[in-house]
Amino acid sequence: LATSNPEEMEAALRSAFGAGGFDLKSPPSAYKAMANLWHLGDGVGLGYVECDGEVDISMPATDAVRFYVGFDGHITQRTPAWEHVVGAGDIGLIGPASRSVTSYHHGARLLVLRFEQARLRAAFKSLTGRHVAGNIEFADRSAMTDPHSRHMLRSLVGLLAMQADRPPLPASNMLEETLVQTLAAALLTTLQHNWSGALETPAASLGRTRIRQAEAFIEAHWNEPLTAQQIAAHLSCSERTLFKSFQAAHGFGPNVYLRKVRLEQARRLLSEADGCVSVADVGARCGFGNLGHFARYYRQEFGILPSATRRRRS
Repeated sequence: LATSNPEEMEAALRSAFGAGGFDLKSPPSAYKAMANLWHLGDGVGLGYVECDGEVDISMPATDAVRFYVGFDGHITQRTPAWEHVVGAGDIGLIGPASRSVTSYHHGARLLVLRFEQARLRAAFKSLTGRHVAGNIEFADRSAMTDPHSRHMLRSLVGLLAMQADRPPLPASNMLEETLVQTLAAALLTTLQHNWSGALETPAASLGRTRIRQAEAFIEAHWNEPLTAQQIAAHLSCSERTLFKSFQAAHGFGPNVYLRKVRLEQARRLLSEADGCVSVADVGARCGFGNLGHFARYYRQEFGILPSATRRRRS
């Protein structure tokens, strides 16, 4: 929604974002804003907000966690316990059970990522093999000060936003689910929360037979939106155990193994393709929504570009 009508924006924020209040501070004639919301599977939402004007938006307490990624301008977040400014390049966090008021100042541009607790608990169980009793409660804004973690989280959220904003491709579901799973794991492993201690326990290792079971599962489901969480669940192990075991056996993780399998399938399809099938079509079918990334990975793996394989077929 893009509008200069404050009442229209208020109605949209209440219905789509669950806002509890909308208090316009600037004259209505000076107000202009845009808000988008993407639903990225169960329990995950990604919103984009830009605001030319001054407005306070209140949100009720929920069991979700909201991450605010600033790009331009700034906002001021307030809960009963603290107040924090999120500017360009910053990340803010509002945890579960926190009522909040966010003041959007003129020129603010930001992404808002929302994770329901059920989705975070599932990601944590996949990482550690342990069930979480109660909510995962992240530390407050001080957890966002590490520049490396902040850069990684901003990059992942930005990639997710780019993917959500693209026209649907055959591989869109694969890419979105992979990014969501990666982002959930990054949030849980880089930010402090009340269950961080469980992540410090050394991961177990899988034997060669079970690693081969994982490889066979990947090879059988390469054309599906397969994630490390699903592979670990198939083996009844944690993601950390899965990654540690693949790293020991191959020198890379299961995600790279999946990429290699998909590249092999892409080479087969290109070798068999007729003149009606493009390189982009094959890349998308094999889970590569970005043609540039597909070409780079293909060249790294086989020493030639995918177009060269197609020309040899011709």
